[in-house]
Amino acid sequence: MTEEPSSTQVSDTKSVIAKGTCNREFGLLPLDGSDPYVYSQTIGTPPLSYVKGQNYSQESPPPTYLSLEELHPYRSTWASDILYNSYRDSKGGLVSTDRSIIKKQRGVVADLVKNILKNFASGLGMARITLPIKIFEPRSYVERLLDKFSLAPVFLNGLEPNLLLRFLKVVASCIGTMYISISQAKPFNPILGETFQGRYSDGSLVYVEHISHHPPIDCFLIVGEDYKIYGHYQLEGKFKGNNLIGSLIGPTFVEFQDGQLIEYTQPSFKLGGMLFGLRTLNYTGEFHFWDKSNSIYSKLKVGSSNSFFKKKDKLKLDDLSGKVFVNKKEIGLLKGNWLKNLFFEVEDYQKELWNIEKHEPVWHTKEENPLPSDWRYREDLIWLSRGNTEYAGNWKYRLELQQRNEHLLRNNS
Repeated sequence: MTEEPSSTQVSDTKSVIAKGTCNREFGLLPLDGSDPYVYSQTIGTPPLSYVKGQNYSQESPPPTYLSLEELHPYRSTWASDILYNSYRDSKGGLVSTDRSIIKKQRGVVADLVKNILKNFASGLGMARITLPIKIFEPRSYVERLLDKFSLAPVFLNGLEPNLLLRFLKVVASCIGTMYISISQAKPFNPILGETFQGRYSDGSLVYVEHISHHPPIDCFLIVGEDYKIYGHYQLEGKFKGNNLIGSLIGPTFVEFQDGQLIEYTQPSFKLGGMLFGLRTLNYTGEFHFWDKSNSIYSKLKVGSSNSFFKKKDKLKLDDLSGKVFVNKKEIGLLKGNWLKNLFFEVEDYQKELWNIEKHEPVWHTKEENPLPSDWRYREDLIWLSRGNTEYAGNWKYRLELQQRNEHLLRNNS
């Protein structure tokens, strides 16, 4: 039998949910017992659990919640540190040297086969098949996608009076995070309704919500003093030979305080060597940027195979080539490399829009008082953050099973 929560706990939890926010000190200390990381030795789930009310299990004890100190580990803004476990390929793009994570990912197929055989032998069938915890990083995708906007505070504040230059700053803020957005470790798939709240050092507020699980879709909103960024992404992935191709399908809108609205779409990312050979990281496809009200448009291509420029330029896989149009008339070129810099060229004039060494990203911080649906209250991510992969894996299965059951209930209702 599950022991009932104390009256103090019930009152505290009701108060938190009624307010719609969580005090930063909420759930940091154990309700009983001496282990500072275990919320209770008798109650099965902590107060804001997605599977709230289930029985206590020694295989997956309920964790105390993460403190803000645990939630904000040091993260360098230097490009050399961000790209520490990789080097630039002679053909362009990156080659990963993180042997540990590559070995873990390539072992996933073998692990899945073992789990399938084990489950069928015990009569469980496919019901308990899940990706192994070792390939994940302790972040949810509702937070991970914000890496794509880490240059917004650098480029988008101040309301540049020239609308074309402001348009080019949006391009720069997007291109400048390409090297940040590629990461080997897989983030956790969000639970339906999962949220994230944070802010940047310029005061911009950040909101993300996972609104669909099949297909996976996340909505985001960043509200700054001079700008807003919003949109939604549907994450798609497919294997093509030895490569994994991932795409973020959906628009991104950048809206400035005076009404200028810029929309863009982006290319796919490509991870090579998923089964054998070098682990390569690159992009494939095109960016499209529109300011429809002011008739400004740009197409920017990645790589050499579909370059705007002559083949004699000998572009590499990570080179960028593009054109800028105003009122359908070409006015300039975009040239660069997503691992170096980006230039805007008009006849004999050249302006550097972004440089990997000069423009450091600004990392967001997490909100002190988020909604109860924030990812930081997921037990699997809490245990993974604290290095306990066994407990993290057990909780991951419990959360995924609950989500499957609720999906069936919705379909049958």
